[in-house]
Amino acid sequence: MAELTYAFAAGGVREWPRVWGRHIADHGPGRIVAHVAERKSLYDHDCAVFVVDADSSIIDGGAVDELRRRGTAVVAVWDPTQPRTKELGVRLGADGLIEADAKPEELVRLALELASGVERLAPEVGRSRPRTPAVAGETAPSAQPHRHGGLRLVVGGPAGDEAEEVTVELARALASAGKAVVVVDVDEVHPGLAQRLGLPVLPNLRIAVDGLRDRQHPLSDALLGVPAAGFWVLSGLADPAQWAEVHPGEVAEVIEELAGECDVVVAHAGPLAEGPAEHGAPDRFGLTRRALADADRIIGVGVATPTGLARLTGWVADVRLVAPATRLDVVLARAPKDGFGRAELAESLWADVQPASVSLLPVDPWVEAAAWAGGFARQGPFTKGIARLAVTVMPSPAIAGRSAPRRLLARRSAGSA
Repeated sequence: MAELTYAFAAGGVREWPRVWGRHIADHGPGRIVAHVAERKSLYDHDCAVFVVDADSSIIDGGAVDELRRRGTAVVAVWDPTQPRTKELGVRLGADGLIEADAKPEELVRLALELASGVERLAPEVGRSRPRTPAVAGETAPSAQPHRHGGLRLVVGGPAGDEAEEVTVELARALASAGKAVVVVDVDEVHPGLAQRLGLPVLPNLRIAVDGLRDRQHPLSDALLGVPAAGFWVLSGLADPAQWAEVHPGEVAEVIEELAGECDVVVAHAGPLAEGPAEHGAPDRFGLTRRALADADRIIGVGVATPTGLARLTGWVADVRLVAPATRLDVVLARAPKDGFGRAELAESLWADVQPASVSLLPVDPWVEAAAWAGGFARQGPFTKGIARLAVTVMPSPAIAGRSAPRRLLARRSAGSA
Protein backbone atom coordinates (compact mmCIF):
# COMPACT_ATOMS: atom_id res chain seq x y z
CA MET A 1 0.00 0.00 0.00
CA ALA A 2 1.21 3.53 -0.77
CA GLU A 3 1.85 6.02 2.03
CA LEU A 4 -1.20 6.58 4.21
CA THR A 5 -2.31 10.18 3.71
CA TYR A 6 -5.20 12.03 5.29
CA ALA A 7 -7.25 15.14 4.57
CA PHE A 8 -9.37 16.64 7.36
CA ALA A 9 -12.52 18.75 7.02
CA ALA A 10 -14.05 20.05 10.23
CA GLY A 11 -16.41 22.91 10.97
CA GLY A 12 -16.48 25.33 13.88
CA VAL A 13 -14.20 24.62 16.84
CA ARG A 14 -14.17 20.84 16.71
CA GLU A 15 -11.36 19.26 18.72
CA TRP A 16 -10.80 16.05 16.80
CA PRO A 17 -8.62 17.55 14.02
CA ARG A 18 -6.16 18.93 16.57
CA VAL A 19 -6.04 15.80 18.75
CA TRP A 20 -5.87 13.27 15.93
CA GLY A 21 -3.62 15.45 13.80
CA ARG A 22 -1.05 15.79 16.59
CA HIS A 23 -1.03 12.01 17.16
CA ILE A 24 -0.53 11.28 13.48
CA ALA A 25 2.25 13.86 13.23
CA ASP A 26 4.04 12.40 16.27
CA HIS A 27 3.40 8.68 15.83
CA GLY A 28 2.03 8.04 12.35
CA PRO A 29 1.52 6.08 10.33
CA GLY A 30 1.08 8.50 7.47
CA ARG A 31 0.69 12.25 7.37
CA ILE A 32 -1.97 14.92 6.92
CA VAL A 33 -1.81 16.58 3.51
CA ALA A 34 -4.67 19.08 3.77
CA HIS A 35 -7.32 20.73 5.91
CA VAL A 36 -10.24 21.35 3.55
CA ALA A 37 -12.49 24.29 4.36
CA GLU A 38 -14.46 24.81 1.12
CA ARG A 39 -16.37 22.57 -1.23
CA LYS A 40 -14.60 23.96 -4.28
CA SER A 41 -11.28 22.53 -3.03
CA LEU A 42 -12.71 19.12 -2.17
CA TYR A 43 -10.85 17.35 -4.97
CA ASP A 44 -7.66 19.42 -4.93
CA HIS A 45 -5.72 17.03 -2.70
CA ASP A 46 -4.84 13.43 -3.43
CA CYS A 47 -5.22 11.42 -0.22
CA ALA A 48 -6.02 7.89 0.92
CA VAL A 49 -8.52 8.84 3.64
CA PHE A 50 -10.79 11.88 3.85
CA VAL A 51 -12.02 12.53 7.41
CA VAL A 52 -15.01 14.89 7.65
CA ASP A 53 -17.74 15.92 10.08
CA ALA A 54 -20.89 13.94 9.34
CA ASP A 55 -22.93 17.15 9.36
CA SER A 56 -20.51 19.10 7.16
CA SER A 57 -22.05 21.11 4.33
CA ILE A 58 -19.06 20.68 2.04
CA ILE A 59 -19.72 17.02 1.29
CA ASP A 60 -22.68 14.91 0.25
CA GLY A 61 -23.41 11.51 -1.27
CA GLY A 62 -22.31 12.58 -4.74
CA ALA A 63 -19.00 13.87 -3.43
CA VAL A 64 -18.46 10.62 -1.51
CA ASP A 65 -18.97 8.67 -4.74
CA GLU A 66 -16.48 10.88 -6.58
CA LEU A 67 -13.86 10.63 -3.85
CA ARG A 68 -14.26 6.86 -3.78
CA ARG A 69 -13.88 6.76 -7.56
CA ARG A 70 -10.59 8.60 -7.12
CA GLY A 71 -9.39 5.98 -4.63
CA THR A 72 -10.13 7.92 -1.44
CA ALA A 73 -12.00 6.38 1.50
CA VAL A 74 -14.36 8.69 3.42
CA VAL A 75 -14.67 8.59 7.22
CA ALA A 76 -17.58 10.50 8.78
CA VAL A 77 -17.06 11.85 12.31
CA TRP A 78 -20.18 11.97 14.48
CA ASP A 79 -20.76 13.67 17.81
CA PRO A 80 -21.98 11.35 20.64
CA THR A 81 -23.76 14.32 22.23
CA GLN A 82 -25.77 14.71 19.01
CA PRO A 83 -26.95 11.21 17.96
CA ARG A 84 -28.53 12.65 14.81
CA THR A 85 -25.04 13.16 13.38
CA LYS A 86 -24.48 9.40 13.30
CA GLU A 87 -27.59 9.00 11.14
CA LEU A 88 -26.25 11.74 8.87
CA GLY A 89 -23.02 9.80 8.48
CA VAL A 90 -24.92 6.66 7.50
CA ARG A 91 -27.07 8.55 5.00
CA LEU A 92 -23.97 10.20 3.59
CA GLY A 93 -22.76 6.79 2.44
CA ALA A 94 -19.36 7.15 4.08
CA ASP A 95 -16.99 4.17 4.10
CA GLY A 96 -16.46 4.46 7.85
CA LEU A 97 -17.92 6.06 11.00
CA ILE A 98 -16.06 7.20 14.10
CA GLU A 99 -17.00 9.12 17.23
CA ALA A 100 -15.55 12.60 17.63
CA ASP A 101 -14.11 11.69 21.04
CA ALA A 102 -12.54 8.42 19.90
CA LYS A 103 -8.87 7.82 20.62
CA PRO A 104 -6.51 8.64 17.75
CA GLU A 105 -5.45 4.99 17.55
CA GLU A 106 -9.02 4.07 16.59
CA LEU A 107 -8.92 6.45 13.66
CA VAL A 108 -5.59 5.03 12.52
CA ARG A 109 -6.87 1.44 12.69
CA LEU A 110 -9.98 2.37 10.72
CA ALA A 111 -7.94 4.33 8.18
CA LEU A 112 -5.55 1.42 7.62
CA GLU A 113 -8.47 -0.94 7.11
CA LEU A 114 -10.25 1.32 4.64
CA ALA A 115 -7.18 2.50 2.74
CA SER A 116 -6.25 -1.09 1.96
CA GLY A 117 -9.68 -2.01 0.64
CA VAL A 118 -11.38 1.11 -0.76
CA GLU A 119 -13.29 0.48 -3.99
CA ARG A 120 -12.05 2.13 -7.16
CA LEU A 121 -15.18 2.62 -9.18
CA ALA A 122 -15.23 3.26 -12.91
CA PRO A 123 -16.21 6.89 -13.54
CA GLU A 124 -19.90 7.59 -14.10
CA VAL A 125 -20.89 3.93 -14.27
CA GLY A 126 -23.74 2.48 -12.25
CA ARG A 127 -26.04 4.12 -9.72
CA SER A 128 -24.96 5.69 -6.49
CA ARG A 129 -25.88 3.05 -3.93
CA PRO A 130 -26.46 3.15 -0.21
CA ARG A 131 -23.60 1.74 1.82
CA THR A 132 -23.35 0.36 5.31
CA PRO A 133 -20.23 2.10 6.68
CA ALA A 134 -17.52 0.45 8.71
CA VAL A 135 -17.59 1.59 12.32
CA ALA A 136 -14.41 2.09 14.28
CA GLY A 137 -13.76 -1.11 16.23
CA GLU A 138 -16.35 -3.18 14.30
CA THR A 139 -16.39 -5.41 11.23
CA ALA A 140 -18.23 -3.82 8.33
CA PRO A 141 -21.35 -5.71 7.20
CA SER A 142 -22.15 -6.17 3.54
CA ALA A 143 -23.56 -3.30 1.47
CA GLN A 144 -27.31 -2.90 1.25
CA PRO A 145 -29.07 -3.45 -2.09
CA HIS A 146 -29.86 -0.48 -4.30
CA ARG A 147 -33.50 0.59 -4.20
CA HIS A 148 -35.36 1.01 -7.45
CA GLY A 149 -38.50 2.96 -8.24
CA GLY A 150 -40.14 4.27 -11.39
CA LEU A 151 -38.80 4.09 -14.92
CA ARG A 152 -35.76 6.26 -15.67
CA LEU A 153 -36.09 7.39 -19.26
CA VAL A 154 -33.45 9.55 -20.97
CA VAL A 155 -34.17 11.50 -24.16
CA GLY A 156 -31.25 13.02 -26.04
CA GLY A 157 -29.44 13.38 -29.31
CA PRO A 158 -27.18 15.67 -31.34
CA ALA A 159 -27.63 19.43 -30.97
CA GLY A 160 -31.01 20.75 -32.06
CA ASP A 161 -34.56 21.32 -30.85
CA GLU A 162 -35.86 17.92 -31.89
CA ALA A 163 -34.95 16.10 -28.67
CA GLU A 164 -36.55 18.87 -26.63
CA GLU A 165 -39.82 18.59 -28.56
CA VAL A 166 -39.85 14.81 -28.20
CA THR A 167 -39.21 15.16 -24.45
CA VAL A 168 -42.15 17.47 -23.74
CA GLU A 169 -44.62 15.67 -26.00
CA LEU A 170 -43.60 12.24 -24.70
CA ALA A 171 -44.06 13.44 -21.12
CA ARG A 172 -47.51 14.73 -22.02
CA ALA A 173 -48.43 11.43 -23.69
CA LEU A 174 -47.31 9.42 -20.67
CA ALA A 175 -49.18 11.73 -18.28
CA SER A 176 -52.31 11.44 -20.43
CA ALA A 177 -52.06 7.67 -20.02
CA GLY A 178 -52.36 8.10 -16.26
CA LYS A 179 -48.68 8.00 -15.35
CA ALA A 180 -47.10 10.23 -12.69
CA VAL A 181 -44.35 11.95 -14.69
CA VAL A 182 -41.53 14.32 -13.77
CA VAL A 183 -39.29 15.84 -16.45
CA VAL A 184 -35.73 16.76 -15.42
CA ASP A 185 -33.50 18.96 -17.57
CA VAL A 186 -29.95 17.61 -17.20
CA ASP A 187 -28.62 19.32 -20.33
CA GLU A 188 -25.43 21.03 -19.15
CA VAL A 189 -24.76 22.61 -22.56
CA HIS A 190 -28.09 24.19 -23.56
CA PRO A 191 -30.56 23.82 -20.66
CA GLY A 192 -33.79 25.20 -22.11
CA LEU A 193 -36.85 23.21 -21.06
CA ALA A 194 -37.99 25.97 -18.71
CA GLN A 195 -37.89 28.53 -21.51
CA ARG A 196 -39.54 26.11 -23.93
CA LEU A 197 -42.50 25.65 -21.58
CA GLY A 198 -42.70 29.25 -20.41
CA LEU A 199 -41.59 28.36 -16.87
CA PRO A 200 -39.30 30.35 -14.58
CA VAL A 201 -35.65 29.32 -14.40
CA LEU A 202 -35.91 29.19 -10.60
CA PRO A 203 -36.34 26.92 -8.75
CA ASN A 204 -34.13 24.55 -10.71
CA LEU A 205 -31.78 21.57 -10.63
CA ARG A 206 -29.15 23.29 -8.53
CA ILE A 207 -31.70 24.21 -5.88
CA ALA A 208 -32.96 20.62 -5.86
CA VAL A 209 -29.41 19.37 -5.28
CA ASP A 210 -28.90 21.83 -2.43
CA GLY A 211 -32.20 20.80 -0.86
CA LEU A 212 -31.35 17.12 -1.05
CA ARG A 213 -27.91 17.82 0.39
CA ASP A 214 -29.03 19.65 3.52
CA ARG A 215 -32.51 18.07 3.84
CA GLN A 216 -33.86 21.45 4.91
CA HIS A 217 -36.34 21.73 2.04
CA PRO A 218 -38.41 18.99 0.39
CA LEU A 219 -37.54 18.09 -3.17
CA SER A 220 -41.05 19.09 -4.19
CA ASP A 221 -40.13 22.73 -3.58
CA ALA A 222 -37.96 22.62 -6.71
CA LEU A 223 -40.68 21.23 -9.00
CA LEU A 224 -42.92 23.26 -11.29
CA GLY A 225 -46.32 22.03 -12.38
CA VAL A 226 -47.47 22.08 -16.01
CA PRO A 227 -51.29 21.94 -15.65
CA ALA A 228 -51.94 21.88 -19.41
CA ALA A 229 -50.07 18.57 -19.72
CA GLY A 230 -50.37 16.98 -16.29
CA PHE A 231 -46.69 16.51 -15.50
CA TRP A 232 -44.01 18.22 -13.38
CA VAL A 233 -40.74 19.84 -14.40
CA LEU A 234 -37.41 20.24 -12.66
CA SER A 235 -35.80 23.07 -14.62
CA GLY A 236 -32.17 22.91 -15.70
CA LEU A 237 -29.29 25.12 -14.69
CA ALA A 238 -30.03 28.84 -14.94
CA ASP A 239 -26.60 29.31 -16.55
CA PRO A 240 -24.75 26.53 -18.40
CA ALA A 241 -21.56 27.65 -16.65
CA GLN A 242 -23.00 26.26 -13.41
CA TRP A 243 -22.24 22.70 -14.54
CA ALA A 244 -19.04 22.85 -12.46
CA GLU A 245 -21.07 23.55 -9.30
CA VAL A 246 -23.27 20.44 -9.57
CA HIS A 247 -21.77 16.97 -9.29
CA PRO A 248 -23.24 14.17 -11.46
CA GLY A 249 -23.68 11.94 -8.41
CA GLU A 250 -25.80 14.62 -6.75
CA VAL A 251 -28.08 14.85 -9.78
CA ALA A 252 -28.31 11.05 -9.84
CA GLU A 253 -29.55 11.14 -6.23
CA VAL A 254 -32.21 13.70 -7.18
CA ILE A 255 -33.42 11.52 -10.06
CA GLU A 256 -33.37 8.44 -7.85
CA GLU A 257 -35.51 10.11 -5.21
CA LEU A 258 -37.96 11.33 -7.85
CA ALA A 259 -38.11 7.86 -9.37
CA GLY A 260 -39.03 6.50 -5.97
CA GLU A 261 -42.21 8.59 -6.04
CA CYS A 262 -43.18 8.61 -9.73
CA ASP A 263 -44.02 6.22 -12.52
CA VAL A 264 -41.61 7.84 -14.97
CA VAL A 265 -38.73 10.31 -14.71
CA VAL A 266 -37.94 11.71 -18.16
CA ALA A 267 -34.45 13.20 -18.23
CA HIS A 268 -33.67 15.55 -21.11
CA ALA A 269 -29.95 14.98 -21.74
CA GLY A 270 -27.37 17.22 -23.36
CA PRO A 271 -26.11 16.72 -26.92
CA LEU A 272 -22.62 15.61 -25.91
CA ALA A 273 -21.66 12.39 -24.16
CA GLU A 274 -17.93 12.21 -24.80
CA GLY A 275 -15.67 10.81 -22.13
CA PRO A 276 -13.61 13.08 -19.87
CA ALA A 277 -10.33 12.35 -21.65
CA GLU A 278 -11.43 14.27 -24.73
CA HIS A 279 -11.85 17.55 -22.88
CA GLY A 280 -9.60 17.34 -19.84
CA ALA A 281 -12.38 18.01 -17.33
CA PRO A 282 -13.74 14.88 -15.61
CA ASP A 283 -17.29 16.19 -15.20
CA ARG A 284 -17.71 18.48 -18.22
CA PHE A 285 -20.50 16.36 -19.65
CA GLY A 286 -20.95 14.40 -16.45
CA LEU A 287 -24.65 15.16 -15.95
CA THR A 288 -25.55 13.69 -19.33
CA ARG A 289 -23.16 10.74 -18.98
CA ARG A 290 -24.46 9.83 -15.53
CA ALA A 291 -28.10 10.08 -16.62
CA LEU A 292 -27.35 7.81 -19.58
CA ALA A 293 -25.45 5.32 -17.40
CA ASP A 294 -28.35 5.13 -14.93
CA ALA A 295 -31.14 4.99 -17.52
CA ASP A 296 -33.56 2.09 -17.87
CA ARG A 297 -34.38 3.20 -21.43
CA ILE A 298 -32.74 5.69 -23.81
CA ILE A 299 -34.40 7.47 -26.71
CA GLY A 300 -32.05 8.94 -29.31
CA VAL A 301 -33.50 11.74 -31.42
CA GLY A 302 -32.12 12.93 -34.75
CA VAL A 303 -33.09 14.61 -38.00
CA ALA A 304 -33.99 12.65 -41.13
CA THR A 305 -31.22 14.04 -43.34
CA PRO A 306 -27.85 12.52 -44.36
CA THR A 307 -26.07 14.88 -41.96
CA GLY A 308 -28.62 14.20 -39.24
CA LEU A 309 -28.14 10.45 -39.57
CA ALA A 310 -24.35 10.78 -39.39
CA ARG A 311 -24.57 12.92 -36.26
CA LEU A 312 -27.03 10.56 -34.62
CA THR A 313 -24.79 7.58 -35.39
CA GLY A 314 -21.84 9.35 -33.74
CA TRP A 315 -23.97 10.24 -30.71
CA VAL A 316 -25.10 6.63 -30.31
CA ALA A 317 -21.48 5.47 -30.45
CA ASP A 318 -20.68 7.74 -27.49
CA VAL A 319 -23.77 6.57 -25.63
CA ARG A 320 -22.79 2.94 -26.06
CA LEU A 321 -19.52 3.59 -24.26
CA VAL A 322 -21.50 4.75 -21.23
CA ALA A 323 -24.55 2.47 -21.45
CA PRO A 324 -23.60 -0.53 -23.60
CA ALA A 325 -26.58 -2.73 -22.73
CA THR A 326 -29.43 -0.24 -22.16
CA ARG A 327 -32.37 -0.46 -24.54
CA LEU A 328 -32.13 2.28 -27.18
CA ASP A 329 -35.10 3.48 -29.23
CA VAL A 330 -34.55 5.93 -32.09
CA VAL A 331 -36.74 8.80 -33.27
CA LEU A 332 -36.15 10.65 -36.55
CA ALA A 333 -37.90 13.99 -36.92
CA ARG A 334 -38.73 15.67 -40.24
CA ALA A 335 -39.01 12.29 -41.92
CA PRO A 336 -40.28 12.13 -45.54
CA LYS A 337 -43.87 11.13 -46.16
CA ASP A 338 -43.22 8.78 -49.09
CA GLY A 339 -42.93 5.13 -48.25
CA PHE A 340 -39.72 4.55 -50.19
CA GLY A 341 -37.83 7.30 -48.41
CA ARG A 342 -39.04 6.15 -45.01
CA ALA A 343 -38.02 2.56 -45.75
CA GLU A 344 -34.51 3.70 -46.71
CA LEU A 345 -34.16 5.66 -43.49
CA ALA A 346 -35.29 2.75 -41.36
CA GLU A 347 -32.96 0.36 -43.17
CA SER A 348 -30.00 2.69 -42.67
CA LEU A 349 -30.77 3.01 -38.95
CA TRP A 350 -31.12 -0.72 -38.43
CA ALA A 351 -27.74 -1.26 -40.12
CA ASP A 352 -25.77 1.51 -38.39
CA VAL A 353 -27.41 1.89 -34.98
CA GLN A 354 -29.31 -1.37 -34.36
CA PRO A 355 -32.02 0.24 -32.19
CA ALA A 356 -34.81 -1.59 -30.39
CA SER A 357 -37.37 0.43 -32.38
CA VAL A 358 -37.52 3.24 -34.93
CA SER A 359 -40.10 6.05 -34.98
CA LEU A 360 -40.27 8.29 -38.05
CA LEU A 361 -42.01 11.60 -37.37
CA PRO A 362 -42.94 13.78 -40.34
CA VAL A 363 -42.83 17.56 -40.51
CA ASP A 364 -45.78 18.97 -38.56
CA PRO A 365 -46.51 22.73 -38.54
CA TRP A 366 -48.27 22.39 -35.20
CA VAL A 367 -44.94 21.55 -33.54
CA GLU A 368 -43.29 24.80 -34.63
CA ALA A 369 -46.38 26.78 -33.60
CA ALA A 370 -46.31 25.15 -30.16
CA ALA A 371 -42.64 26.02 -29.69
CA TRP A 372 -43.31 29.69 -30.42
CA ALA A 373 -46.28 29.68 -28.05
CA GLY A 374 -44.47 27.85 -25.26
CA GLY A 375 -47.15 25.17 -25.26
CA PHE A 376 -48.00 21.83 -26.84
CA ALA A 377 -48.77 20.78 -30.39
CA ARG A 378 -52.28 20.14 -31.56
CA GLN A 379 -53.12 16.61 -32.59
CA GLY A 380 -51.34 15.78 -35.81
CA PRO A 381 -48.75 13.44 -37.34
CA PHE A 382 -46.12 14.33 -34.73
CA THR A 383 -48.30 13.78 -31.65
CA LYS A 384 -49.70 10.55 -33.11
CA GLY A 385 -46.17 9.24 -33.61
CA ILE A 386 -45.24 10.23 -30.04
CA ALA A 387 -48.35 8.46 -28.72
CA ARG A 388 -47.20 5.25 -30.42
CA LEU A 389 -43.71 5.75 -28.97
CA ALA A 390 -45.20 6.21 -25.47
CA VAL A 391 -46.80 2.78 -25.71
CA THR A 392 -43.37 1.20 -26.22
CA VAL A 393 -41.86 2.88 -23.15
CA MET A 394 -44.70 2.38 -20.68
CA PRO A 395 -43.55 1.28 -17.21
CA SER A 396 -43.75 -2.39 -16.37
CA PRO A 397 -47.00 -3.76 -14.85
CA ALA A 398 -45.35 -3.75 -11.42
CA ILE A 399 -45.40 0.05 -11.36
CA ALA A 400 -47.99 0.90 -13.98
CA GLY A 401 -50.77 1.26 -11.45
CA ARG A 402 -48.92 3.49 -9.02
CA SER A 403 -50.91 6.51 -7.96
CA ALA A 404 -49.71 10.05 -8.51
CA PRO A 405 -46.75 10.99 -6.27
CA ARG A 406 -48.87 12.81 -3.71
CA ARG A 407 -46.39 12.49 -0.83
CA LEU A 408 -43.65 14.15 -2.83
CA LEU A 409 -45.67 16.67 -4.82
CA ALA A 410 -48.51 17.58 -2.49
CA ARG A 411 -46.57 20.57 -1.17
CA ARG A 412 -46.71 22.18 -4.61
CA SER A 413 -49.97 22.83 -6.38
CA ALA A 414 -50.24 22.90 -10.11
CA GLY A 415 -50.68 26.64 -9.86
CA SER A 416 -46.96 27.04 -9.15
CA ALA A 417 -46.38 27.09 -12.86
